[in-house]
Amino acid sequence: MTEPTALNVATRVRDYVNESLGFTETEVEAIMSEIRGRGDRLMTLFLTCHAVAAILLANFYDTWLLAIGIAGISVAMFRVSVALLPGHFFTRCISGIAMQSFVALHIYQLHGMPELHFFFFTGFTMMLVYQDWLCLWPGALLIIGQHLFFAILHNTGSPGFFFAESYVSFTKLFFHFGIGLLHVGICGCWAVLMRRQTLQFARHETDLREATGRAEEATQAKSAFLAMMSHEIRTPMNAVMGMTQLLLDTPLNPEQRDYAESVKKGSDGLLTVINDVLDFSKIEAGKIVIHPQPLNLYVLLSEVVELLRSGARQKGLSLGLEYSDDTPHNFAGDVGRIRQIAVNLVGNAIKYTDSGRVDVRVSVENCGLEEIVTIAVADTGIGIAEEAQPLLFQEFSQLDSRSSRKYGGTGLGLAISKRLAELMGGEIGVVSRIGEGSTFWLRLRLPLTVAVPVKNKEAVRGSYPILNARVLVVEDNAVNRRVAVACLTKLGCVTETADNGLAALRMWRAGHYDMILMDCQMPEMDGYETTIAIRSEEPHGRRIPIIAMTAHVLPGAHEACLAAGMDDYISKPIDFGQLAETLRQRAPQLPSDTAIKMLS
Repeated sequence: MTEPTALNVATRVRDYVNESLGFTETEVEAIMSEIRGRGDRLMTLFLTCHAVAAILLANFYDTWLLAIGIAGISVAMFRVSVALLPGHFFTRCISGIAMQSFVALHIYQLHGMPELHFFFFTGFTMMLVYQDWLCLWPGALLIIGQHLFFAILHNTGSPGFFFAESYVSFTKLFFHFGIGLLHVGICGCWAVLMRRQTLQFARHETDLREATGRAEEATQAKSAFLAMMSHEIRTPMNAVMGMTQLLLDTPLNPEQRDYAESVKKGSDGLLTVINDVLDFSKIEAGKIVIHPQPLNLYVLLSEVVELLRSGARQKGLSLGLEYSDDTPHNFAGDVGRIRQIAVNLVGNAIKYTDSGRVDVRVSVENCGLEEIVTIAVADTGIGIAEEAQPLLFQEFSQLDSRSSRKYGGTGLGLAISKRLAELMGGEIGVVSRIGEGSTFWLRLRLPLTVAVPVKNKEAVRGSYPILNARVLVVEDNAVNRRVAVACLTKLGCVTETADNGLAALRMWRAGHYDMILMDCQMPEMDGYETTIAIRSEEPHGRRIPIIAMTAHVLPGAHEACLAAGMDDYISKPIDFGQLAETLRQRAPQLPSDTAIKMLS
């Protein structure tokens, strides 16, 4: 068995370091190749600076020929090596030899002044850019050989001036070389530590990329799961809520109506939970976008109060809006998100208040280009302990299990409201004491805007147009088809149904329809494919309105429908008012005697 050489020992140590960091030799080479390329570029700069220094020193000591010769040969030798063997060990050795050639030249040009030995130390320190201890030794051996050669010439009476002393002793050379080798050893250890640190950083980056990749995969899987669950839950929810509403529109005895209204309340509560979970998922994924637009804050809050008044009345609570006459009404903000937060705060106040009143108060303070708008919801409810208040705006947290059992909820509403407020550049908070009620406040910075036209709600409340349109309903769920047909019949539409995209395509080719209500997720041919097929076949100038009627509500669903060629989008469970308004906008122009008819 052969004795292990120093190079074999170094190789084993290197392999051990690589394996301890979880890298193969190929991976290490890929990492270090970038370091070596950068080292070549820096070394080119260093050598160029040394060449300039050599020329400047030649002007003082008349060593022009030597300076130009060594500078030209050293730089050219290194650049040729870089061109032929980029990143190679041989090139790194050449860089060390070129660097130490300049060191020897500078010391010679300055007549061996001891102070100029700092060139030697800085030369080896510059070699650390390669993070390779082995490439230091060729340059070190060059300097040792040069000093020995010059010492022999000096001691034998050569006319060249190499050292300050008349005779160079062995002891002087021994200490000279000892100090030099010590410095090379220190730089070598430093190079090993730098290389290991580089590999550690690379390991951390690799682990971070892998963790990020796993997190992205988990997020995508969660989004896909939520999309599937949303669709699968909303589809039967549409049937439950639609049929319940149709049942409530029929003559019922008091007991039957009470049962049906209980079903409706339960389904409304379940839909709220589903929407909260989906909203939270969208916020986590960063897919909530704020859309500022002109809004009338007084009208918005009045609608919120009106919407929740019946719930307050059932609990015997007084619900009011305090909005002074001198307070501005018109701002620019995200109408939907402000309404969502207001509904959540007022709804919570009603939920947790058993007696007394709930008041919505608005104050506005000017702060330059924007107004500080504060919406406060004060109640006379159970109140909240000071130590429990920070938990209110955390995800999935409630005060205690008793309140959860008594009042219900997911613990997401306030967390979502806080996230939305922050996305709009605002904040949300609470002031409360046990037994004295609570005041939740939302503070936003909103610019003033021009007056927003206000619709006369009294003229349109509970009234819907008679459309007299022929509509093709494409829906694979039988109960949902019945719900859609019943809603369309109330709007005066004549309907035909298809249970998949292929059947819808055949019926569209054979018949004449004014509009198509298209489900998106169906067997055989889905709504996207069916829409694309219809758009490719329909005559120019005779575009039939196609309205998506789908349980897909996650970000991108609306855009996907429009990209397939659909004209509008209605989410399930279907809101009858939204359906009527959407159909009215997309319906063909009707004769004047029927267009003004309304269904109450």
